[in-house]
Amino acid sequence: MRHCLLLVLALVTGLVLTGCNGPSPEAKTVTVYADAAASDALRAGARVFRQTRTVTEVRVQPGGSNDVVDRLTGGAQGDALVVPETGMKRAQRAGLISGGVWTVARDGLVLVVAKGNPLDITGLDSIGEDVGLALCDDADPCASEARELADDADVRLMPESRGKDALAVRDMVATGKEDVGITYASVAATHPDGIDVIPLPGAERVVRVQAALLADSRSPGPAEDFVKFLASPQGQAALRERGFTAP
Repeated sequence: MRHCLLLVLALVTGLVLTGCNGPSPEAKTVTVYADAAASDALRAGARVFRQTRTVTEVRVQPGGSNDVVDRLTGGAQGDALVVPETGMKRAQRAGLISGGVWTVARDGLVLVVAKGNPLDITGLDSIGEDVGLALCDDADPCASEARELADDADVRLMPESRGKDALAVRDMVATGKEDVGITYASVAATHPDGIDVIPLPGAERVVRVQAALLADSRSPGPAEDFVKFLASPQGQAALRERGFTAP
């Protein structure tokens, strides 16, 4: 009775409640768990997004694709997920996703080598046993995608080092730890100093980057707005500037 009297009082004084014990107003912060390769593009897009929205903040939580899914499965709270298709399928099987999935971009695989390409690497078939190769850990989708590409080219990959994600692979080459790495085109595009990029024919658009709402989102409305923004011309421009291509 006391709660309902409070409701009447609130209505009389002009307040709007959703029930006798209504929830607090929807939060205005959107937390996006994302594959590390997309994190810079998402932050750039978020700056444009906030210019015309009431969302106070878009927080990007980056990591390897499988890593972010594991964190969410373990109880981490978020509002949206942006990962390659393989990671999104894992999230769907785990019951983490609410509603549909949007393909917001494509990414590709490239070789990264030291500046000036001192070993004259031209493709997968020029990576000999004496060349230090870096690949992603097997738990990350970029490893399986690289091996599939190598199998199609009838090339055996023998990595000397493994990186936790595509950024780590790029940095191993940029710092001189390894001679060549297989990473995402978007990742290579964000580190032009210290590396050269060797395109891999047929691998330009092998990765679908997908976005979806998380089932336990505390800001489902703003989160959906942000996901849809990524498919808009402004969102696509932010993705293209960082090495992604159109869906």
